[in-house]
Amino acid sequence: MKFAYPGSKKEELIKEYKLLDGKIVVNYLDGNTEELPLDKEQEIYEKMIKQAQQRKNSKALFVAKCRSKKQFSLTVMICELSALGTLITITSPSIISKLIGIMMITPCSFLGFSKEDYEKIREQVRELSKYDIYLSIKDSIENEQKNGNNGDLFKKINNTEENLNINTLDNYSLKEIKRIRQNLKNIQKSKNEDNFTLKKVI
Repeated sequence: MKFAYPGSKKEELIKEYKLLDGKIVVNYLDGNTEELPLDKEQEIYEKMIKQAQQRKNSKALFVAKCRSKKQFSLTVMICELSALGTLITITSPSIISKLIGIMMITPCSFLGFSKEDYEKIREQVRELSKYDIYLSIKDSIENEQKNGNNGDLFKKINNTEENLNINTLDNYSLKEIKRIRQNLKNIQKSKNEDNFTLKKVI
């Protein structure tokens, strides 16, 4: 988890944890760390699931998408205004028109900030979307991994070095999680076809 949500506190939100030298090192969203004994791993895992579910329930994704659209519109407006101002400055013989053109170009100085904000919001939307998808397929993922079906589960996925769970989710892209969701659908479809075939044989 890289982003907080309304009502949450960064110092309480777990970003990730790692097992090091016989202990658990927990990294919080505010940058602080905490060392805990190994028998606390399940408790930490459940807390991470809970905070992800709370963020989903907070409608953070909807808010982020609205902000993304608003920021995109602002960026486009600034680009168009600056382009028009440049055109007027270059082509118009009138000094007044040139001054007006320069005044229209001025907002371009804010474009870098606007684009930076837009990219940050888009990154937030991608993370929220990824977490929402994961929460909806978490149980199915765990079942397939438990049954040793990683080959089909991670088909067309390069990132298979570690089990997929709430703690390793940040290492997977939104595209990969969508691919895993489709793989799960394919696995279920194959199981249904096998059961149908078996019934016909019986």
